[in-house]
Amino acid sequence: MNPSTGIFRRVLIAVSIVSSLVAIASCIGLAASFLKPSMGLFELYRTASLMRTAGFWFLGIYLISGFALLSAAPKSANLKVSSWESRGLKIICVICFLIIILSPYTYVYPNAGAWVTKSKAGTFSISNDVAAEYLWRTVRMWSAIPLCGSLFVISFVRDLVRRAPG
Repeated sequence: MNPSTGIFRRVLIAVSIVSSLVAIASCIGLAASFLKPSMGLFELYRTASLMRTAGFWFLGIYLISGFALLSAAPKSANLKVSSWESRGLKIICVICFLIIILSPYTYVYPNAGAWVTKSKAGTFSISNDVAAEYLWRTVRMWSAIPLCGSLFVISFVRDLVRRAPG
């Protein structure tokens, strides 16, 4: 498939639009995880679960579509992002990596009217405040991961379209 064909360009535009929407949603999720707007604990649990599920799906879709786009890219094209774009992506990815590392994800769920955390060490009962903090960490992590992926996809697609003949 040639990047100069109309169908391929439309696919690239659709991928770019979806990636832009994912990046916007990820930024909103990241901001909310730091601002921590008042939400009920069960509503926060549903939001964190939704973010985790969506994050897994987007990560899988990005990996599959990334391999498809790489195989469809012309072999003669030397696809490189500009230096300011490359530096910006690296900085954003390092920040997201630090966010994930410095606020580790912990699995939390409701059980018989109380909140429980589960780890390799066992299952422990936790307070509502600790459960809320762990759930916000889940939202933070599953906002940061798709943000990096979507920014890389947007950058790759922009470069691919820019370098396509015609």
